[in-house]
Amino acid sequence: MALCKGLGIALATHCSGNSVQSNGEAMKGRRPDNSDEGEIIKTVDQAAINGGAMKRRRLENSDEGEIIKVVDRISYLPEHVLHIILSFLSAADVIKAVMLSKRFRSVWSTSPVIDFDDTMLTERFGLYVPFYERTPKFLNFLNLCLRLREPNARIRKFRLRVTDVTRRDNRIDRWINHAILHNAEELDLDIENQPKLFYRLPQTVLSSKSITALKLKGFRVKEKDFVLSPLLMEDLSLRFCDGFRTFTVSSEKLKTIELESCYGLVRIKINAPNLRSFSFSREFNKPCEIDVGACKFLKDLTLECANITDKWFEDHVTQFLQLETLKLGFCNKLKKIKVSCTKLRTMELNNCKGLKKIEIEALNLESFLYSGDSRTCKINVAACKLLKELRLVNANVTSRWVEDHVSEFPLLENLELNGCNALERIKISHQHLRSFRLVGCHKLVEAEIHAPNLMSLSYGDLLLPLRPLMTFVISSSLVDAKLSLRTISLTTEWFLNLRGFLSFFGHCRVLRLLCESDKVLIFPEELRERLLPPLYDLKHLKIEVSSRPANYADLVNSLLWLAPHAETLSIVLGTIEKSIKLEYEEMVAEQDDSYCCRFHPIKCWRHYLKKVTMVNFENVDNKESLFKFFIENANMLDTIYDNTKVYGVVATSIWNKSET
Repeated sequence: MALCKGLGIALATHCSGNSVQSNGEAMKGRRPDNSDEGEIIKTVDQAAINGGAMKRRRLENSDEGEIIKVVDRISYLPEHVLHIILSFLSAADVIKAVMLSKRFRSVWSTSPVIDFDDTMLTERFGLYVPFYERTPKFLNFLNLCLRLREPNARIRKFRLRVTDVTRRDNRIDRWINHAILHNAEELDLDIENQPKLFYRLPQTVLSSKSITALKLKGFRVKEKDFVLSPLLMEDLSLRFCDGFRTFTVSSEKLKTIELESCYGLVRIKINAPNLRSFSFSREFNKPCEIDVGACKFLKDLTLECANITDKWFEDHVTQFLQLETLKLGFCNKLKKIKVSCTKLRTMELNNCKGLKKIEIEALNLESFLYSGDSRTCKINVAACKLLKELRLVNANVTSRWVEDHVSEFPLLENLELNGCNALERIKISHQHLRSFRLVGCHKLVEAEIHAPNLMSLSYGDLLLPLRPLMTFVISSSLVDAKLSLRTISLTTEWFLNLRGFLSFFGHCRVLRLLCESDKVLIFPEELRERLLPPLYDLKHLKIEVSSRPANYADLVNSLLWLAPHAETLSIVLGTIEKSIKLEYEEMVAEQDDSYCCRFHPIKCWRHYLKKVTMVNFENVDNKESLFKFFIENANMLDTIYDNTKVYGVVATSIWNKSET
């Protein structure tokens, strides 16, 4: 099945107009016409859909009877097309193809892409390999596979991921050197070892003249001063590497540099005038001097745990006139920053605890994230009129700040307020707002949202059970609302507050309730008898629980009290979703003499329910009690669908229609 993925893409991209010969045409040595080529592409695409082998069967009549000849159409595709097909597959799937097909074995021996990952023995092939044996078996397996290759075959990309190896292994060194010797353009080496145990980097890697993309993880560089002047390299990534204290690179070609957790690094100097992206992160409280001032055309800058100051920020960032993305995290020496890059589109400030003032005058900014620690920090982004996304986490902003700023952003679509504990009352009116996330604003008691195009609303409050629930007004009927409910004790006060809060969401398109246990939603019967349901207008109710419901009948009973005209009920546990579809039929008022809903302004589901469709309830232990609940409470119920079974209902009797 995996072998078929991407075949249509490869053929459509690379075979259009080329000669692709079938078995008979290859023997005749003539070019197929366009109709034959289209038939081949159609055949391969159909095989990809069906997940079968790439075969076409022809039937021929003879005196001896019917004979079926099987023609392998893929085997006669051009070699460069098969190389492309292999490039779409994982290493494990490539090996499977090589084992099953002589043609693929031959093609792989000259494939320009070599990709090996030691997890494929266990995760892909399903083999049980003890941890202490996995690396030796994998390296032996790697040697066995690579022996199949043509010794002079070109290598464009070489990727190797292996765990738990010694500081030096001749087998690994041999194949890294083999890739370098064959002018590998992309080298991706990932050595996962215990902390502070690094694999020694072969010297040939740094001296290579052919590499255009180099990714290293888990290596130790011999030189204390890492000086690099690559001729062709465009992308460089060093992650969890060690041994060097200074990093100096000079290149006209480099476009991206990533330095992550390079232990002991104290100085970085980059002279790459065409660099487009620079990313740096490291452990806390380790000073490192960073000089990227020569990279005038930088578009993406990410710094995490960098020891930069306000002066560094002013000297560098203001010089990057092409900057589009700026992300700073845990840069605790920053106090006051001002950004006025005209091309800046995205800016994120994560836990820069020293910040006291932020002023953004980037006229084209579209996304802004601030995540702090609730300390006082003045934030001014009012000049960013094109802002589409605003996310504030643990920001010390007031209700007035939110209302004033949101009204300044006519294109705003996504708004998040998380842990903003200075908020008490907010009123937002916005025509374009589509998503609003309000989480952990513990002092908030009232929210009024007038957003006719709002599609998604998320609300959560850890202190929800400790105080009366807030007033929540939403004008949009298109919204998919998600509420996180948490409580310590199931008191009467909890259920009264919950009922009052849910009443604000009856007009939503879908209401999702997230809770640890279904008990949070099972209202006591005495409360259900004296209170009006809060969700008369709600059609779709979904709950997501962390533990399996003890009794589905009790849960469904309470959910149908909450939303007495629901058309679908969904119960999600992990990745499994059980759903109940309810179909109603209007009944004549004179026929309804039941006591239920006698004093209610609107009658409930019991008076109109005609059909019930249950999905994914086959493994429910007490399913019979759920059947019984519907049969005894739905006055007009005549059919229950349970997966492939259909049950008829008359009065309180039920029979299996599927067997009649």
